[in-house]
Amino acid sequence: MTRSTQLLGVSNAIVDILAHVDHDFLERIGAAPGSMTLIDEDRAAEIYAMMGPATEMSGGSVGNSVANFARLGGQAAYIGRVADDQFGGVFNHDMTSLGVEMRLPPQTRNAPTARSYVLITPDGQRTMQTYLGACTELAVTDINDDTVGRPAIVLIEGYLLDTPEGPEVVARVMSMAQAAGARIALSLS
Repeated sequence: MTRSTQLLGVSNAIVDILAHVDHDFLERIGAAPGSMTLIDEDRAAEIYAMMGPATEMSGGSVGNSVANFARLGGQAAYIGRVADDQFGGVFNHDMTSLGVEMRLPPQTRNAPTARSYVLITPDGQRTMQTYLGACTELAVTDINDDTVGRPAIVLIEGYLLDTPEGPEVVARVMSMAQAAGARIALSLS
């Protein structure tokens, strides 16, 4: 059976981890204030171990848009890749608690769930250290009639184009959405 929805988001599933830090912390990890740096899995684990208390929540530009659409009463679904781990659980819990239908199960192999450490200094400046992990493993084989369904609108994140199968994923989602008569929007972030 084909599933219908008002809004389908397709993007990099990333957990935002917000922590208040001082400038010394940024120096210790070698981060320039206000910067965004991509980090690898080992560095992500190292920084997390150094951080104090933090707030963990689902994130990403399209993920946030879909969550807020559902929060306002819209019928929303989401396609994005997370792992079956602590942060994948955070992402799925946050989205489903707002009424977003998650169209992919967490993966049980390969990379951990993506996360972005949002380090906030006393002056309010945000510095991001981002590990992309599982979100880059969204594959063309994940895009099918069951995951796409019959949306009225599809919102695709432009960052998907930077992932290994991203261009093919985006092309397939767009083709299926057009065939279903959906309107398509591409976020540039």
